[in-house]
Amino acid sequence: MKATLIRVYGSRVTRGTLHCVAKGKKMQIKTIELPWANNEKGASCIPVGIYEVVYAYSPRLKKKTYRVVDVPSRDGILFHPANFAKQLKGCIAPCKAFADLDNDGVIDGTNSRLAVEELENFFDKNGFTLEIK
Repeated sequence: MKATLIRVYGSRVTRGTLHCVAKGKKMQIKTIELPWANNEKGASCIPVGIYEVVYAYSPRLKKKTYRVVDVPSRDGILFHPANFAKQLKGCIAPCKAFADLDNDGVIDGTNSRLAVEELENFFDKNGFTLEIK
């Protein structure tokens, strides 16, 4: 099971499309992240690379979610709901579509909670390999 995240970098938000493959099925989900800021903790999306993703308990969220492991110089990188990049501290927020929800000129993500549920259901809450391009 794997997912490939194709990013489009911006100065205030990084948009992406997550291409998921599992058990002969395919699915795409949009994502939002912070812009690239040299992998600075709390201010940047994570570097391009190949990572393992596990489904594990998050003390911060107080529930299980997907966690990206072995990110250079970073930890606590989760897939979790967020509609605005400003809600993120380096994590990846799945979403259904892109829109400027608050009319501030920055692209946001829509229906993030639903997109997280779809991701969990697609991978059946199992881990997967993530390639970020």
